[in-house]
Amino acid sequence: MSNSIKSKVLGVRERRIILVFLLVIIILTMVACDGIKPQVTTYEYELVSCYVEIRNLTNLYGGTIQTNKYVHFSYIIGNGNVKSQEKQIGDFTYFQITDGTPKLPITTGFGDASYTFQLTREMYNKLYSG
Repeated sequence: MSNSIKSKVLGVRERRIILVFLLVIIILTMVACDGIKPQVTTYEYELVSCYVEIRNLTNLYGGTIQTNKYVHFSYIIGNGNVKSQEKQIGDFTYFQITDGTPKLPITTGFGDASYTFQLTREMYNKLYSG
């Protein structure tokens, strides 16, 4: 009889240890999930120039396989210098018409960057003639 009583006592202790261990794991995972917050930043620059270039990707015989659009743009950085870049037009490239000063807000977050080209009507009309 003493053997059966001891085995039940050990079973209860093991269950309590496992329960405490699982509670500690659950509490730690809940605390870890609360600390994750996305970092989204937006920088706004004054846009100097902007035009779109169309490039054809060809095969060995000169046939067009794919057409890609690239936007070439220049903007003023913080110290007054002008920086020029090119970017392939994709999912995170947007064009808007503004009445004020042309601007380039760049929003970064979640591992991607979103470019919004706020162009004057004149710049927008000349977008593909560069």
